[in-house]
Amino acid sequence: MSSNMDDEDYHELVQANARTVNLQDEKLSMVRRMIDWFYLFSYNDKDEVIMSDIEVNAQMYAMADQFGVPGLKKTAAMKFSQRCGPSAPGGDTSWDFLWHTDSGLVILLDCVDTVYTSTPETDHTLRKHLTEAIVKTLRSAPHLVKMPQFKEICLQSPDLAYGIIEAEIERTSAKANDSW
Repeated sequence: MSSNMDDEDYHELVQANARTVNLQDEKLSMVRRMIDWFYLFSYNDKDEVIMSDIEVNAQMYAMADQFGVPGLKKTAAMKFSQRCGPSAPGGDTSWDFLWHTDSGLVILLDCVDTVYTSTPETDHTLRKHLTEAIVKTLRSAPHLVKMPQFKEICLQSPDLAYGIIEAEIERTSAKANDSW
């Protein structure tokens, strides 16, 4: 082993040469979904008791990114977009009632950490859908902006806070341009 190589780099090199993938840090339910996708090109995002289907799809997207599985990444992004609300093509209208409630916002906020820390900063796919869903929720129920969880998430994730501000400025500018 070279003196310039740390233990983690060495283990990654050994894993690559052995053509094995170490999944010990992954949740078994997520690995099962990834294997389902390999065989069926689909996975079930609704059977998780402790995670919303939005969080499941965010984690599947991150796992697909980590292991370099572009088809799975595309599937997870599509499912994530659909679960974020009917504004997306093929949106899940069964969630409509929820987006105007504290519970709806909490479901969205619960996946902020996964979306913003498990994928590269340059990957805006899930970030865009999540930000749009949060903005839509806040527009329809402005009182939710006062929720302590919302403030805490914005302080922990300045990229999300910036995205929300940016979306509102774009909307306001578009409205002003339409009125001219």
